[in-house]
Amino acid sequence: MKPPGMGKKIAKIKTAKAKAAKTKDPVVEAAKAKTDVAGDAWILSQLRDLRGFRAKLENVQWPANGKLEDDRSGFILLLSAPSASGVVPGIPQGMGHKRLFECESEADRRALRVYLKQSFRITDEESLLQALNNTFVNHREYEEFRPVWAGRPGFDVNIFNPQFRKVFVKKMTLAAKLREVCGNGSFLAWDVSESTCLARSSHAAGLISREGLWRTCDPLAVKAAAYYDNWGEYALSCACGAVYQFYRHSITSIFSAATASNYLARQLSLLEQFIEPGGIWRSSVWPKHYPTGKKFCIDFKDLILMKRIWDGPIKCVASDRIMVDGAKVGFMCRDNAGFDGDSGWRLFAGDESEEYLHDPKNMGMYDLNMISNFDPDILEFLDLETGSMLRRLDGGPLLPYSA
Repeated sequence: MKPPGMGKKIAKIKTAKAKAAKTKDPVVEAAKAKTDVAGDAWILSQLRDLRGFRAKLENVQWPANGKLEDDRSGFILLLSAPSASGVVPGIPQGMGHKRLFECESEADRRALRVYLKQSFRITDEESLLQALNNTFVNHREYEEFRPVWAGRPGFDVNIFNPQFRKVFVKKMTLAAKLREVCGNGSFLAWDVSESTCLARSSHAAGLISREGLWRTCDPLAVKAAAYYDNWGEYALSCACGAVYQFYRHSITSIFSAATASNYLARQLSLLEQFIEPGGIWRSSVWPKHYPTGKKFCIDFKDLILMKRIWDGPIKCVASDRIMVDGAKVGFMCRDNAGFDGDSGWRLFAGDESEEYLHDPKNMGMYDLNMISNFDPDILEFLDLETGSMLRRLDGGPLLPYSA
């Protein structure tokens, strides 16, 4: 029970807080407006620099056709190179890319452990994974923007409070401008470089084992190898990610164009060392990786989230005529589930021969979001019950069908 009169006091406090929230300090607001102008001008200058950097990359014949399995650990070290060049407590001259870094003394290891705990709350492998998930979100945010650009927003931005909506729109606007430079290469490379570097630092500090390091970094390496075609694309994504990273952290603070420009200049200078003749990326083969072993007609980095929430199992079976050859879905049916996570949907172009269908190499198991990228026409039918069948005649729409 509240003491007598406490209810009125609480109400007065809430009213006072509400009034204070509505009262804006003109000095602060003027500083914010000035920051917005400075930030916009900085972005324009960085876009010019990034386009110049892209032009250099486009003139290079990048080594390709490597295999991820040939030297996965070496590939991970190269992925971490931009971030691993930095200096932090316990790592006085950067970690490099040639071998796993080991602290030279127990004093260095202690200093590095203190830094990792204070900066990222990392004390073991589990906390490392949490830090990676919570800290390096540039690519995740980019993936949130892409359905909006494609006219398939997964949510209504107007449901957010005004301040959050303003920040969201600012970040999405910048991401759209950077997209003109890096395409759908996104900012994944920046996140991968930072994440693999942080994992290497955790290993150097003795917080995770060598096995834990590779276990943490391996999914990142696989995704990068699937996403990009060469080190030039990776370098451009790192540069664009650096711009986005700096700007997103400056949105809610006073923006310094001088600090921002110096930051990107250092990033570009470092990346240019890697891509110049004889540089570590210029002379390294990119190990292009296809997760399913098949080269799809839509590149991995061009896939978007077609539907924010999927009800029920999301796996399905589809023909290579759709996934590899690019044919539209001509026939689809929903059977009983045949394996864990199976939605029961089976999708075909409709022109496959019996011989083709009986060869398991021509079929694959995918999730519904992936195949919806290949043919969005199927989206409206995916909630139909088991036993449902649809077919497309003469290039027309998919229509219900009964045998």
